[in-house]
Amino acid sequence: PVTREKFLDVVNAAPIPEMFDQAQALLGLGQSQKDQGPRKASIFALFWNQMCISVGRQIGKLLKHENGAIVSDVATFYPAVRSAALEMLNYIQDTMQAGSLSASTSM
Repeated sequence: PVTREKFLDVVNAAPIPEMFDQAQALLGLGQSQKDQGPRKASIFALFWNQMCISVGRQIGKLLKHENGAIVSDVATFYPAVRSAALEMLNYIQDTMQAGSLSASTSM
């Protein structure tokens, strides 16, 4: 027989990929909890933390470029980067809410 499982149940049952180890550490999930079943951390929280880590690395590289020659230029772009990040968060939140609404009405 074929059974259907909720997408998030399947995702939560899967192990967290190694590339998300730093994001997992920020959420306080230890190695002992990594391979267990459902976790408190959401897939969104892991993604968001990993993205912040990656953006931070890139900004760090820019700040060190040519011994800080472009620090003021990098600082100038802060409002645009912040705005883009907030817009992305709002879009993801809207998408997640739309998905949860459609899942709850179809059951």
